[in-house]
Amino acid sequence: MPDTFAHAECFARLTQLLAEFQPLWQPLPFQHRRLAWAEAHPELADRLRALDDATCARLKADPFRASALDEWLPVAALAALVALPELPAEGPCLPSHWAEHGLSLTREQLAIAVQETVTAPRHVRRHRERANAWRLGFDALQRRIRSEDAYLPVPSLAYGRMPEDFAAFCRWAAECKGLTLPPGIDWGAFEREGHRRHAEVTRLELIRHLFRRPLEVWLVLDRLWRLEEAGFTVELGTFCARELTPRNLLCCGLGAQAVTMTVRATPAPYARLRSSRACAPRGGRTRPDLGQGRPLVALFGEVRRVGCRSCRSGGATRR
Repeated sequence: MPDTFAHAECFARLTQLLAEFQPLWQPLPFQHRRLAWAEAHPELADRLRALDDATCARLKADPFRASALDEWLPVAALAALVALPELPAEGPCLPSHWAEHGLSLTREQLAIAVQETVTAPRHVRRHRERANAWRLGFDALQRRIRSEDAYLPVPSLAYGRMPEDFAAFCRWAAECKGLTLPPGIDWGAFEREGHRRHAEVTRLELIRHLFRRPLEVWLVLDRLWRLEEAGFTVELGTFCARELTPRNLLCCGLGAQAVTMTVRATPAPYARLRSSRACAPRGGRTRPDLGQGRPLVALFGEVRRVGCRSCRSGGATRR
């Protein structure tokens, strides 16, 4: 049986930890050459920079196992809070309470929860790494040209449309941003700086990777709490291995009208709850009225309804 108190306790503890350590996991090392937390905790920053490639890749894939950060960060506590049971695939403006612990989140920071990729082919990952290194090399170049130590975002390029070499990429990026490149640029030096920065960023971002799953679970617990307040009995767990998809969280709730609700995947940032009577016309929506214990037709991910008393037949509804 799901434990409502345990869900609330887990949510409160995650909120506390996310708020306490937000100065470390919220800043983007990709955009900032100087990080306030790295200057405040130089030993932590140096420990990350000293990691070899194999350890860095392992911690990126599994941030809670044999972590190099447990001397500075609550790795064990976070691991325990995101350890969820495996559930069967089938089963019976920001919320004000986010601010109770001083937790402040932007849309971009919420998106951290859904940025993990474990299923991309190796050549796609190599392409992404090269593209990021080139972006960082161009970042060093544009800071020099503009005499301004600030990140300049560059539009994304679809896979297969990247220029053939770093110099061509920089010319394309400069044209996009209306910059005039001076003659005599040492392309090799800036490309090497991009790869150096990419190696550094990859290591410094391990802190963000450590807090990514806790943030994801916290977002789902926020939804789960709302469902429990509406009278649903809700279970939270996983429906597949992380290697199949990192978006493997599942909420399974039973409402007052004997409607089984199964929700797969993590909610998109700022996703809104929607509710409706079980027999609402296809595509029909009503305003949220969770206090009546009505079944949810769409929440996030995939919703399935089974054996609704108000309907002549069961079935699946996908939004």
